[in-house]
Amino acid sequence: MSAVPMFSPSDQSCTRCPGRSIHGTLNGVATRPKYDPLRRYLAAAGAGGRRAVDLDFADVADMVGGLPATAYGRRQWWSNDSKVQAQAWRAAGWHVETVSLDHRRVRFTPGKVGGGYAARKALERDQRSAAAESRAILPPATCRP
Repeated sequence: MSAVPMFSPSDQSCTRCPGRSIHGTLNGVATRPKYDPLRRYLAAAGAGGRRAVDLDFADVADMVGGLPATAYGRRQWWSNDSKVQAQAWRAAGWHVETVSLDHRRVRFTPGKVGGGYAARKALERDQRSAAAESRAILPPATCRP
């Protein structure tokens, strides 16, 4: 399935929202104007040197004019993939590090990590394992007591 561009390359206007210009892009793909306030908020936080942003779902909903029911009930909605909401935070240079559906909170951290929670945790595990191997103390080749 090929992605349908959400903008006209000639005039950089959103084809789904006639008359509205693109405010954010990720690899040339427009982010939906609905999620632009979140993108701008995270971009400003990064410019201010923040290393993490913790938000209640209500905060995000207030920024973007409401969240769909799936945001409250499905962790996948918060995946760092190609969905329109993820394009907004990824365009700002952030990713979802953790999400708590029970507490209705999300933590964003800088970096463009792709994939879901399980994929990120597997990558972190692999990185820790590689780091541990590189720190392993090996006996010197010419050890003299």
